This record gives sequence, structure tokens and C-alpha cells, in this order.
Amino acid sequence: MSLLDYLVVITLLLTLFPLAITQMKSALVQEDIQTFSVWVFVTCFLAGLPFMVMTLATAT
Repeated sequence: MSLLDYLVVITLLLTLFPLAITQMKSALVQEDIQTFSVWVFVTCFLAGLPFMVMTLATAT
């Protein structure tokens, strides 16, 4: 993977992770468990994204 690919992944993480945390907080305040569960899934996916990228980079 090129440096640009890594930069895109890091930018996405730094942008979307705080947004997902804010949405989780909002869902908890509104006591909306379904929305909270969706945002937990999104946050977990984002947290695992660097590991997936590194695994794909070392496999190829």
C-alpha cells in the first residue's frame, strides 16, 4: 500500500471515530438502544480498520 492509502485510512479514522462516539452518546441520551447498537458496531469496525489494513498490506 502506498503512503496515500495510509493517509486516507488515518484521516477517515480521525474524522469518523469521534463522530461515531458522539452519535453513541446521543443515542444513549435518547434511550434508543437500536441506534446505540448500530453505532457500537460502526465504532468497533472503525477501531479494527487499522488492523485489517495492516494485515492486507503484509499479506500482499
